[in-house]
Amino acid sequence: MTLTSLAPILSLTLPISNQEYKSPYLFPLFYGLLSKGYNRAIQCRLLKIDENDDFGLLLAIAHSDTIGAVRVMEQPKKTDH
Repeated sequence: MTLTSLAPILSLTLPISNQEYKSPYLFPLFYGLLSKGYNRAIQCRLLKIDENDDFGLLLAIAHSDTIGAVRVMEQPKKTDH
């Protein structure tokens, strides 16, 4: 399936594309979904995630518990068969 003009736009800085976006850090759209300060510390402690692991925290919470309509889920691993 390819993306079409019917796909929702997430961010002006992340235009709709059939190519993957790759980055060593979180794009601002996704970083903004994470808790900050005391709430982040509590989440990380309860989930046993390093407080500096933005990607790990995003995967742990953004599948169901985010501000807004964005959900983040880990992509299933591809099999060779």
